[in-house]
Amino acid sequence: MIHSSEKEIGLSSGNRSFIVGMVFVALFLFGPVEPYGFLVRIAYLIIFPSLVWLILYFWGRKWGMDKLSNDRLWRALIAIVAGVLLVQAYFSFNAKYHSECAQRIQTRDGSECVGDYVTVKGPNIEGGFLEIIFAGFAIWLAVSKRSERED
Repeated sequence: MIHSSEKEIGLSSGNRSFIVGMVFVALFLFGPVEPYGFLVRIAYLIIFPSLVWLILYFWGRKWGMDKLSNDRLWRALIAIVAGVLLVQAYFSFNAKYHSECAQRIQTRDGSECVGDYVTVKGPNIEGGFLEIIFAGFAIWLAVSKRSERED
């Protein structure tokens, strides 16, 4: 009989990378830009995710997690992302105002915004639809069967 401590591997590299990626995306989307400048933005986009990676690397090895626990953690993180996208889609569909590009030009592979973004009345139907599609993909990832060789 194998004891659970023999199967424990700690936090998997896949989960560690996913958490660091979520930290990077959150900082990229919601981090301060204006008062500090471009160099400070680049610095915190490199420093904070690197610190999170190092902390999770050294501290995560001490966690008593096996493959099943790592799989459950990964599915929970993906489910949180799906939930956030669904809440954002709700807000997009019920918004009183949203931003749109004032002027677009045709390019070889579609169109490009060359004007300013202006605030217009009404919900953001396109944005909400895309958020629902991404949430559906995240839900599919959270419930789909994973192969044995994956982290």
